Amino acid sequence: MLKNRQSFIFLLIFGLPFATYAQSEDYKIYDSRAGQQIELSSIAETFEPADVLFFGERHDDSIAHHLQDQLYGLLLDRYGQVTLSMEMFETDCQQVVDEYLAGFINERNFVKESRAWGNYDTDYRPMLERAKASEQAVIAANAPRRYVNMVSRLGPESLSNLPIDSRAHLPPLPISTDDDAYRNAFNDAMGGMAHSGMENVFAAQCTWDASMAYSIYKHWRKH
Repeated sequence: MLKNRQSFIFLLIFGLPFATYAQSEDYKIYDSRAGQQIELSSIAETFEPADVLFFGERHDDSIAHHLQDQLYGLLLDRYGQVTLSMEMFETDCQQVVDEYLAGFINERNFVKESRAWGNYDTDYRPMLERAKASEQAVIAANAPRRYVNMVSRLGPESLSNLPIDSRAHLPPLPISTDDDAYRNAFNDAMGGMAHSGMENVFAAQCTWDASMAYSIYKHWRKH
């Protein structure tokens, strides 16, 4: 826990333990440690000991996106300054994100130049607009997709061949793939498929993960 910290980080990322279960327009939130149902507000109220909050999502689950926005608002009300970190935006788009938040470029150009996902308007826009209105930072956290694709095709060693300016959009190299527990979980999630290219696919997943973690770390260290 940081002393006299000035910001919190609120991370939106797919596939992490925090989960919502939706039925039609309803939802339930469970505290897995306490084994009981809780309200969304209790997450904000018990956030005090932490610097980073991970919110797992399914990218096409509009109810989860609504909850993300509501929780973001609760955190802002309680703590005043909350940094929003998003998987959607890639590190080479940070300047575009910053320009939009500062009011330098219009929303149409922002959506195009940031390579926002197809469901941005319906599912993610409320959070960006809330951040903009509250003058909050937003981290473009993910590795550029072209580099992740390169890892899946050519292996993680290929990243070292990129020009220095390109490597600036990535975490420090080499990216570790030595976590056996994570590898096993990944293989299970992939249905246990074993083929010659699976090692590179796992390395590509690690590239995503390491990039988002490092993006948060850089912001945390600076602030």
